[in-house]
Amino acid sequence: MEGSVLKKNKYEIDMCNGTIMDKLISFSLPLMLSSILQLMFNAVDIIVVGRFSGSQALAAVGSTTALINIFTNLFIGISLGANVLAARYYAAGRDKEMSEAVHTAITLALISGILMAFVGFGAA
Repeated sequence: MEGSVLKKNKYEIDMCNGTIMDKLISFSLPLMLSSILQLMFNAVDIIVVGRFSGSQALAAVGSTTALINIFTNLFIGISLGANVLAARYYAAGRDKEMSEAVHTAITLALISGILMAFVGFGAA
């Protein structure tokens, strides 16, 4: 195997060995695609509301787009931070701390999702 580390599956990326550029692109590509999909969703939402509804509805959709993007980017940033922390513990061989970091991130995601659902329902 010429000193290379075997991958466990085809979706695993070895970020410690090899050139950084291809790893960086393969890591950041899903983030870029999710941002593009979010922008396309907002654009289609504005087009549909603008075509079939009045100007007040269009203004409401347009004004909440920035707020939705703030929350989306906030939770993407939190998940990336948790990913970095879990990866550091994994690389250091600290399985207990890695497990705690992953479980804390999952708990935070569940609590945040439930809280955002209640806040959104109450605000609507």
